[in-house]
Amino acid sequence: MDEIRVGEWTRLGELDGPAGFLQVRGHRYRYPDGREDTWDILVGGATGSPGLCRTS
Repeated sequence: MDEIRVGEWTRLGELDGPAGFLQVRGHRYRYPDGREDTWDILVGGATGSPGLCRTS
């Protein structure tokens, strides 16, 4: 099987904000192909476990 090489993601920063009754922290990344995206991380609250959502 051929080896697949994946480039490095560059973290561009983060921002905090509300999402209804929850707090989220958005982590902004640049992918190896140049696209940028934000991943929302749930912070605190009564979620029971951390969550991860991809937003475009």
